[in-house]
Amino acid sequence: MPMKGPVLSLLTLSLLSSCALLQRVGIELSPQSLGKEREETFFQRVWAKNLDPPYKTGNLPIGTLAPTIHEDILFQGSLTGDFWAYSLSNGRPLWKVREKEAISSPGAVFGKYIIYSDLSGRLHARHYLTGKLIYRFDVGSAVEGKIVFSKGRGFVHTRNHSLVSFDGATGKILWSFKRNIPYSATIQGVATPVVYRDRLIVGLADGYLASFSLKDGPMIWEKKISKGSKFVDVDMVANVKGKALHVGPHGGNVLVLDPLSGKIMGRFDVAASAPPLLTHGKIFLGSDDGQLYVFTEGARLSKTLPLNPNSPITHIILWKGNVVATDTKGYLYQIDPKSLKILSKLHLGHKDSAVYGNLSWTKKYLAVMGARNRLYVFQ
Repeated sequence: MPMKGPVLSLLTLSLLSSCALLQRVGIELSPQSLGKEREETFFQRVWAKNLDPPYKTGNLPIGTLAPTIHEDILFQGSLTGDFWAYSLSNGRPLWKVREKEAISSPGAVFGKYIIYSDLSGRLHARHYLTGKLIYRFDVGSAVEGKIVFSKGRGFVHTRNHSLVSFDGATGKILWSFKRNIPYSATIQGVATPVVYRDRLIVGLADGYLASFSLKDGPMIWEKKISKGSKFVDVDMVANVKGKALHVGPHGGNVLVLDPLSGKIMGRFDVAASAPPLLTHGKIFLGSDDGQLYVFTEGARLSKTLPLNPNSPITHIILWKGNVVATDTKGYLYQIDPKSLKILSKLHLGHKDSAVYGNLSWTKKYLAVMGARNRLYVFQ
């Protein structure tokens, strides 16, 4: 029976046999089952949940969703259409609702609301403490990236290459923009919009980066930044620090642009696989070949750290004063941002535990959703 939701083909016999032994949906995983590395002091495992949907044959359901932490609650959607609210400290379920379609986006907090999308393109706004429905409305296609808020408005980039602005309090659509993509071959991803002053900046599937007015949606500028011949998508989340915007197209170099005009001011000769991290006077860039490149803010290469050969780095964040990187082989790495040494690493316990969805963290906790639909919380 075909699965509802995004799936990827993983057809190895060993994987199928091991999956037959997995625990049923929603059951808590023991700390002993979460990794095969030696016991770590940095990634201390607190609790985990198995949210894998039931299946018997066919393609394995691969999770690309991300957790959201707000106050002392962790919110997580699933491919079964369930949307959960857990106690962050111990994983106790606080409430759960089931939508008609698989959840496609992470939850986003707006005031007392938690808002998320399903695969049909319907956005649901619920009270974050009770799960009570406040409103729901359609945006025409699934939202797979984060929902962004600014000045009372929500902004989404949909699967059919549309930007939609809505009133966060009521769900009323304020404006929309549809991009006609002339390419038949795209990687079918969508970039999360970034708010900069009075404008919205977002990468598009035709190789352009564009800026729009937050208020009413007209385009302010657009810049073609991809030189690819096949896949030209600009799906990386742009990183803005000061007056510099860092972004890169699929398989292309990371560029530095002026967010007000779109003018290219510089570039890094790295085909980055994850949004860059700017911290401690350094710029950390992860690549498709498992290398972590560290540059000075003057764009001089300082060091190259080989994390895992041929395993693209998916995320780079700063947590508990350390750089944390994840990859498609299911590893988490702890890196000292000053000495640039790899201090420890932890595997999520399954060879296909890639981390595709964004990480969510507080000063104390780090939440990770693996591609095998396991939710992990560390402290």
